[in-house]
Amino acid sequence: MTYPDYETIKSTMFDPDQLRANFELLVDERYQATEAQVETALALRNERARLYPWTSQRAEDLPRLVETLRKHRPEYPPEDARIWCKPLILYGEGARLCHVDWTEKIPDATPETALRVVLTAREVQVLDGKSLPIHRLNETELSGFSATGAREEYISFFCNHVFGDDGGFHTLEYGVEEELPEGPILTALDEELRLRPSNAPAKEQPYRFAFPITRITGEGQEAPLHLATVAYGNQIFRSCFEVDEGGTINMKEDAHLPSLCLRPLAHFWQPKA
Repeated sequence: MTYPDYETIKSTMFDPDQLRANFELLVDERYQATEAQVETALALRNERARLYPWTSQRAEDLPRLVETLRKHRPEYPPEDARIWCKPLILYGEGARLCHVDWTEKIPDATPETALRVVLTAREVQVLDGKSLPIHRLNETELSGFSATGAREEYISFFCNHVFGDDGGFHTLEYGVEEELPEGPILTALDEELRLRPSNAPAKEQPYRFAFPITRITGEGQEAPLHLATVAYGNQIFRSCFEVDEGGTINMKEDAHLPSLCLRPLAHFWQPKA
């Protein structure tokens, strides 16, 4: 794996004194990834984007979602919504995560009025930034993690939709070409994080610190470990997650990357208070 020139990166973005720590593939000595594991994760990340893409949908094709919109956003007509969905294979065939936004047609709508809803064969679950809706889904709908990239998708899904006092724990994964919904969802990692030097080509090798969610233990592990780069508030962390077969997620350890600081995360979804 090759990376952009360190001197270029030093001069444009980072505190040189902190650079080495930021680019190590580890949380600490106990939890670290090899170059081969990151290469595998990068290939899997692109496969996940191919298998589980965001696609635009019509309200009339999703009657259960429309019913939910009328209940939770009665002031906004469902027919004026922009709707995108992506598969959530861990909750069974046909399960999907839906993002609903009214900013295009409703003048007083804001990104904060957007809804995130999970549709499964039996359930309609509105996500509100708390873990309870996801735990409910896990109790009744979780079909396991045998599908390609299912555990990595779950880590991203859980982190991005469970919020602390300073917002969500957004996973940052670089190196994927994926079409995302417009508007309040993060449309380009570079836009928020300025991960490339200004003179870099549009399609550059993935940056070391924002490597994809990476499995660091073998298939035989009862609860596999994964490393991820996570934005929380205006800070960035390297975190190690353990996920068991029931969907219980445990952060084993994390490390703050002190020289990296985010601008406000305007393009991440935020639940309305």
